[in-house]
Amino acid sequence: MLQDLRVFFPLTLIGAWLGGCLLLSCMGWLWFGRKYRAKVRPAGKAHRVPWVKFELFGWYRNLVWMVFAPEGIYFHPPIVVRLFHPPFLLPWTSVRRVKKKGGFVPNRNLLVDIEDAEGPIRLCLSKAAQEDFFKYYKPMLQVPPAKKAYPKETGEKPEGEKGETEVEEVAVRESRSE
Repeated sequence: MLQDLRVFFPLTLIGAWLGGCLLLSCMGWLWFGRKYRAKVRPAGKAHRVPWVKFELFGWYRNLVWMVFAPEGIYFHPPIVVRLFHPPFLLPWTSVRRVKKKGGFVPNRNLLVDIEDAEGPIRLCLSKAAQEDFFKYYKPMLQVPPAKKAYPKETGEKPEGEKGETEVEEVAVRESRSE
């Protein structure tokens, strides 16, 4: 009986570890790893991230390393959880918001919100990682579209812009041709 437990216990521990790694990766990392898989680590200093959150339940605390490069942010885990966690390089265009972490105690950490078709990522950057982050990150300035002024007296629309009746006529013509 004791002999069976000596074999069964380590196998159970290994199985639980593998199952936990798979479950944790399915909370978001696996999807990003499939879409943005990186074969080569970019040059640069690796920074440990205080925490990263994928979707709702994919929390990693002091477990993820990042390298900031001109192409994007390279995410990689340590070797103990590398199974089911392929390294990936997320492009800079996915970074949506950067803000100082607030609270009662003054904090020097930054919160970075990333939105992508694969899902959201929220990460906290330490003071040491911020210099490299801002070396490559260029905020995407979104300029609101300018409002076109319509002449009130004539009711005319600027050139190249269709009115509602013209759009309806085009739709009727297209449906007739089919």
